[in-house]
Formats: sequence, C-alpha cells, structure tokens
Amino acid sequence: MSRKNNKSMHLRIYDLSSLFTVTLLVILFIGMHACVPVRYGIDARRVSKFATFSELGIDKNAFIQQYGNPTNKGMYTVSEDKVIEKLYYTEKIRNFLVTTAFIFENDVLVQMERVDTRNDYQEILEQLDTVR
Repeated sequence: MSRKNNKSMHLRIYDLSSLFTVTLLVILFIGMHACVPVRYGIDARRVSKFATFSELGIDKNAFIQQYGNPTNKGMYTVSEDKVIEKLYYTEKIRNFLVTTAFIFENDVLVQMERVDTRNDYQEILEQLDTVR
C-alpha cells in the first residue's frame, strides 16, 4: 500500500470518527434537554397545577372532573345542614411532594391551602435515623 493511500484511509477513518463523535454529542444534548422531567420522576412538574388556581365557589363534582380524584380526603359535620369536606391532592414538583387541600362546604369550594411540602427523600432519611 502506498503512503498516499494509507494517509487517505487514515483521513476517512478520522472523518468517520469525528462525525460519530459530533452525532453522539448532539443526541446526548437533545436527550438531556428533552427529557428533563424524567430526571425528577415520571409525573414531576416544575410548577404546581394549582399555582394559578383561583376558582373559589366551584362545585365539588366539577372540580373532581377537572382535576381528578384526590389523593386522600377528610370530612366532618359542623351542623345538621353544614358538611365540610377536604380533598387532598399531592403532586411531585421537582424533588418535593406538595400536598394541597381544597375545602368544600356543602359541595362548594370555599378554601384552598398548601398543607405540606416535603422533600422526596426526607421520609427515607428519617427512617434511617430511627434505625441507627
């Protein structure tokens, strides 16, 4: 094989290697930015779906139809004609679990409040501390 052919083959291999490297870097870059929520969990968000909520007075059934079933709920009777029901919704936002309560009086929303914000790993760390 002549020196010229050897040099030409070396350049082609170098070109393919460079092309492969550039292609791999582009795929990694797109993959990292396109899948940001995957880093935080499948349903993780950057902002709560209730961050801009301002619909006090909405009917409980309409609320559930719009936002889905609650994570948990509580209820009590204040008087014979006044029933209070709390619907709790927990969302994963980045590395935090945020619980929001919606308080209904006779099936009409009268109040919304954030009940708890907990670091995803806080409970696991607390359990480890009790084992030690």
